[in-house]
Amino acid sequence: MYKVVLIDDNEIFLESLKKNGPWNETDCCLEGVAYDGISGKKMIEELRPDIIITDISMPEMDGLTMVEAIRKECPGSKILIITGYDKFEYAQKALQLKVNQILLKPVSLHDLQCALSAIGEEFKKEEERNNNFISLQKKLDLNKRNYEREQRKRMFQLLLTLPCCDQAWIDKQTEKHECYDGGYTIFVMPADQKSIIEKDSAVIESEMEKYRDIAPLIQIVSFVNSSYFITLVLYKKYMRKDKISYAEEKMRNILRDFGDQKEYLLSVTCANNHFYRMQDRYEKLILQLEERMYFLYETVAGDQLKFSESHIMTYFETVITNVKTSKYEDGVLALDKLVEEISQFYTPDLVLIRTALNGFSVLLVRAFDGMEYGETGAHGLMNGFNTVMNIKQAKEQLHAIYRECLKQRSGEDKKYSALVLAVLQYVRGNVYGDISLERTARYFNVSSGYLSGLVKKETGINYNQIVLQEKINAAKELLKHPEYSIEEIGEKIGYTNYISFYKAFKKATGMSPRECR
Repeated sequence: MYKVVLIDDNEIFLESLKKNGPWNETDCCLEGVAYDGISGKKMIEELRPDIIITDISMPEMDGLTMVEAIRKECPGSKILIITGYDKFEYAQKALQLKVNQILLKPVSLHDLQCALSAIGEEFKKEEERNNNFISLQKKLDLNKRNYEREQRKRMFQLLLTLPCCDQAWIDKQTEKHECYDGGYTIFVMPADQKSIIEKDSAVIESEMEKYRDIAPLIQIVSFVNSSYFITLVLYKKYMRKDKISYAEEKMRNILRDFGDQKEYLLSVTCANNHFYRMQDRYEKLILQLEERMYFLYETVAGDQLKFSESHIMTYFETVITNVKTSKYEDGVLALDKLVEEISQFYTPDLVLIRTALNGFSVLLVRAFDGMEYGETGAHGLMNGFNTVMNIKQAKEQLHAIYRECLKQRSGEDKKYSALVLAVLQYVRGNVYGDISLERTARYFNVSSGYLSGLVKKETGINYNQIVLQEKINAAKELLKHPEYSIEEIGEKIGYTNYISFYKAFKKATGMSPRECR
């Protein structure tokens, strides 16, 4: 509704309009009345009305002077003058002040309704013009963004394909296309699927815009180069490291959903804008991708590796000592890190990677003193490294050996049947994934009803309670790491919103996640 104010020194006329005016019929709401120009001016400045109805001849300040005084304050307000004076100079002044309607007293309600309706139509036309302008501006902005995106795409395609680009040319192009210069991440994945090839920067940008805390700080460039889908994320200067890590994680999640080859996504991050070295980094990624020794969520380390071959055995022994004295979750994290280090150190020689993992697993098994293993135990599992093709498989194999060592040490296998024991290990090892009863039952090729009953019979609690316990334990461990927000921790263990995670954690532990941290 349109806000209306009335200013007139004729109290009887004012009260009559106040009670009988055609306000509802014209979609108007009377917000206030005043009896002179000075009080009317003050009321207008406070209420900012859409429509001002005023007399001309009033004490203290006449209506035209009042309108002239408030025009800068309320440029969008429409003015309707009701006066008993039919003078040319009044009409001339009203035109100068861009008054919308003038009515001569005595005024009928019909005439007032027509005048207000005409003003309402003016508002509607203005709104339509504004909407058209905004729509046109959005189209122009979109065309500009698309053009800039296309220019950046062509520039980086050249950087990845030309054998050598002059540094001066690179600097000129990055400045011309307003490229962010706070560092970048290259993501590479196979593009042999139509669903991947059809994706472009605009689609990815629209997905990343959902994360409003980082969207203004990044630029995205995507294209198909040869048989690979390339995505570059450019970071604004002085962007914090935790924000960069967060952006990388979200981008991996988006790219993961583009195709079925989820295990074959590589990325490398450069902390500066050395675009002239981009081709070298890209070629290394392609080489490692072709070796199939990386998978989703794995990031290639920088130019320097953390250990050399001369002290790799010392490194192995340190990891084993930590694993033996750690909680299960910390042990898994240490083993995962070891797999990443080995794969980086020996890439692209897959045979050496498998040999190193086999050697480490032998040391790990020997470190659990006083235990004997058959071919179905940890010793039998060690042969699995001969067929691993990527980091994901290597980690899963090492997790299985670790669980077997812990099982033998704790005697847990004597308490439960082989199936229940395997289920418990499966839940612990996949706490960050989908471990619903139905999915787990399918994994072990049994019915969900049978599995649920067996777990309850042997453990005394139902399957969902076991899952909850493991997820809460995992959350507790993640809460020790300040780089993860509470919302991110909830997402990692399968809670889609913070409230659900908070309630589950509070019920299970008696404390809120923040109190536990």
